[in-house]
Amino acid sequence: MSFPQRSSLALPQELVDSVIDALESDSTTLKAVGLVAKQWYRRSRAHLFEQIHLGEKGNPAEQLHQLLELIKEQPALIECIKHFTVSDKCGEWLATSAELLELLPRLSLRCFGIGVPSYNAWVDWETLTPELQIALYDRILDSNLTSLSLHGVRNMDVAILSQCHHLEELIMADVYQGDGSSNETPRVCFPLNQSPAVQGQDAWSGRLEVTACGDALKALMDYAENAEATLAIHNAMELQLSAYGWDDEMTEAISTLLQACASSVSIYSIQEDINPETIPGAVVTPTYGGPQRTILFNFSFEFQTLISGNKFGIQRVCGAFRSQIPFSRFIFGFT
Repeated sequence: MSFPQRSSLALPQELVDSVIDALESDSTTLKAVGLVAKQWYRRSRAHLFEQIHLGEKGNPAEQLHQLLELIKEQPALIECIKHFTVSDKCGEWLATSAELLELLPRLSLRCFGIGVPSYNAWVDWETLTPELQIALYDRILDSNLTSLSLHGVRNMDVAILSQCHHLEELIMADVYQGDGSSNETPRVCFPLNQSPAVQGQDAWSGRLEVTACGDALKALMDYAENAEATLAIHNAMELQLSAYGWDDEMTEAISTLLQACASSVSIYSIQEDINPETIPGAVVTPTYGGPQRTILFNFSFEFQTLISGNKFGIQRVCGAFRSQIPFSRFIFGFT
């Protein structure tokens, strides 16, 4: 007696992709489903390699070497990398990394990060080789890049940012132009290595997030006054501030920024501290989401009830807004 041969039923690729997309934040399950069949492999691989962070944990130099070996075996993997972050959280490896120079020019990113929000992790730009600095700057100037985050970066010349009109989001936290020995902001020398594509009032509009980087922010605003600059941060549509690290330089920088951007910003956010690591022992409490109303300007606070050290910073932030923006233009809420 013979039985008919059972044929395998292939699921529609759209269905497989939808299932894998629903698992995008679960790396363990993604690794498992990628082994089911070739039909599941390509989509799961895209999610697994979409976000790469070197320097957060483990041995970043060894992780980078393994990544390059995988890319050598499967060159298509490099196209999956869209969010890439490098940091010195696990030791100062950036200054001595030769393989990073091999990888960076091959990347086409949407999001790029240098450094991470951390209480004790810094990237000292001056310790990086000139070749690595240029490679990092080239990624920043990539027209495909939409989001740039700089966390805990010291001695970085932010002049190059003034031509990054392609960015939709710029995040700067604990970014320092230099050693602080001079209060005079140096003028950028144009042209840089990229010709400006947009000028005037329409040069840039996007999201700007700044934390404890008064001197860098002042320098960036100074550079924006140059006719060759294309990142007009005074045209930001969304502005987020943190009371952490709010000193005299931040007060001066934000006051100047508010004078320039009050007519363009439609969303303001003030937070006590966006990162619990910044203050050791801090506990983040749940935030309250109140009823939504249709308003011209959205103004919100995020705060941590168990932290009292930043009350003075919150007061200074509010003081800066009070002096520059009429309160009648805002409806206050907590998010």
